[in-house]
Amino acid sequence: MKKIRVTVAFASPAQSAEVSLEADDGSTIADVLYNAHEHSPAWLQPLLAVKLDSDSDSSSITVGVWGKVRPYSHLLRDGDRVEIYRALRADPKDARRAKVDAAGGAGGVKGRR
Repeated sequence: MKKIRVTVAFASPAQSAEVSLEADDGSTIADVLYNAHEHSPAWLQPLLAVKLDSDSDSSSITVGVWGKVRPYSHLLRDGDRVEIYRALRADPKDARRAKVDAAGGAGGVKGRR
């Protein structure tokens, strides 16, 4: 069977990892995540040990390919980058608003409007 090369990527605020793998042509994201588990750094293994529901695309982690969210059943192509997304701690818009408010408004100068 023909083989494809894929990369599995994950980043947390403290660390990041990329695991390059060879997979069978016709592999899904679920297949690659299962195989990535044994080749990943120790800190990433618990995340990749997620058990996938075989009847649906439900899981506790969101994944995508090249920045677009995809289901676990998505067929991969040679050169694809599978990305594991983590939940955000805060809404990015709210975080920016809080930062602007702390700086004293949109101009960034306290007391000036």
